[in-house]
Amino acid sequence: MKKYLTIAAVSLLLSGCKVGVEADVNTDELQSTEQKEVSADLNFEVGSCSSSEDSRVESDGLLKIKSKIPTIFKNAEYVDCYTKNFDSFAHFKIPVSVGVMQKDKPFKNDVYLYSYGSIMAGIGAKKELISRIRQAERDIPSGMDFGITVNVNKGTKPFPKTITLLGVFADKDYPVPVGNLDFNMKKVALTLSDVSVQSLLEDGAVPFMVKPEYFDVFKGKD
Repeated sequence: MKKYLTIAAVSLLLSGCKVGVEADVNTDELQSTEQKEVSADLNFEVGSCSSSEDSRVESDGLLKIKSKIPTIFKNAEYVDCYTKNFDSFAHFKIPVSVGVMQKDKPFKNDVYLYSYGSIMAGIGAKKELISRIRQAERDIPSGMDFGITVNVNKGTKPFPKTITLLGVFADKDYPVPVGNLDFNMKKVALTLSDVSVQSLLEDGAVPFMVKPEYFDVFKGKD
């Protein structure tokens, strides 16, 4: 068992720590001027859930993560630890604000899903959160490998039938750098590409679902 844990620890150092974020939102919430709050799943990779000496005891790695995550993601709540395909993850819940981006009404939470003008859906992270992530990455030589998925559910209010996707994997597997989608389904799972995740962590926000006219501002520019 100790040999397995050592191999797992080395693997984490070489490949980076996997951090999965997944949230569900509907189009009505995205278009609401009244801020809503949804709960997102945050799954943080650990070497093991339990101690090698006693499976009933939490591992040192898990205990450290349980203590560390709330200092990075405000109001994060620990749920459980699980193993999937030989990888172990500490599972947390974090609050996410949802609604129309407004200058006079900043989002309450560090992570938010928003619409704004021709942007029908985007994700943002406050600079304070990004700073805390960068600080935490100093303790992880290979950094954090973020995987961010937003499950967009169709609401009851009017929503464009044709939308353009930017820098995502549709239904988690189909790559869409830029492409139109006839949004006639009840739900679509959109996973940010590595480039989109990088843009989010550098710029603080990135759109992933827009109206075709979003590109009008770029016309005529070299």
